[in-house]
Amino acid sequence: MYTSTLSLSTTVELAEKTHIPQLRFGVYRSPPTVTDKSVTHALQAGYRHIDTAQIYRNEKEVGKAVRQFLAGSGGKVTRKDVWITTKLRDERGKLPKKLDDVPKLLRESVDVICHGPEMGGYVDLFLIHSPYAGPEGRRIQWKALEDLKREGKTRSIGVSNFGVKHLEELQTYAKEPISVQQIELHPWCRQKEIVAFCQQAGIAIEAYSPLAQCEKKDDPVLTNIASQVGKTWAQVLIRWSLQHGFIPLPKSDTPERIVSNSEVYDFELSTEQMARLDGLDEDLHVCWNPTGCA
Repeated sequence: MYTSTLSLSTTVELAEKTHIPQLRFGVYRSPPTVTDKSVTHALQAGYRHIDTAQIYRNEKEVGKAVRQFLAGSGGKVTRKDVWITTKLRDERGKLPKKLDDVPKLLRESVDVICHGPEMGGYVDLFLIHSPYAGPEGRRIQWKALEDLKREGKTRSIGVSNFGVKHLEELQTYAKEPISVQQIELHPWCRQKEIVAFCQQAGIAIEAYSPLAQCEKKDDPVLTNIASQVGKTWAQVLIRWSLQHGFIPLPKSDTPERIVSNSEVYDFELSTEQMARLDGLDEDLHVCWNPTGCA
């Protein structure tokens, strides 16, 4: 378990020895008209990891915000200091018509996000968003990601919403490390089997919806612990994720909450408090759950 030595600059080492910032900022459901403002607020608050996806339709705005922030930092923050993650849209069981389709989608994201010489021409992490493409589709998607990595257009590659059987399948043909698995994780949805598999395999675990989309903000165990430590319920949930070694992805378009969600390093949850939160698990998915698909 992690301790109070955590800070906003804490990173997690991935399989290829790159280091990913542990606290991320997500832009799921952030309209393009506000995404650049939200990302700018996050970067100003000290976040150094921005997470987007093709299906969010705001990759362009993420790239714009990062580019403008770097330009305005006077060289104090450079491209290598900011980690950008995006995801290949899910195919919902539809195979690409030809092998070239997936590489084209990948390169389009890199070009949209990393427009301009200051952006380096690469994203830091590219994920397959879901396992919906089926066994052959997943193989095509992964091969394209491996090619993208070898071209230097992404530093690391991984998956999202994969079940254990999908990960085992991927391991049989993957030639590059599966660096990251991104899944829904919070005390009410601990996905222990998948987490244990990833930890054993050396796959870093990213936690989306770490706040359970506010559905459990009035849980008496959570509110009691928040009162004990003098923090908000949201800060407690983010801290729980950090202390488990996950890479949490809190999301907000409200400037005050963006800042508040980063203020989780001046307290520590005790072993007893962590155990009480762990005990809340009820396999509650507040988002989709493709982990069991074919």
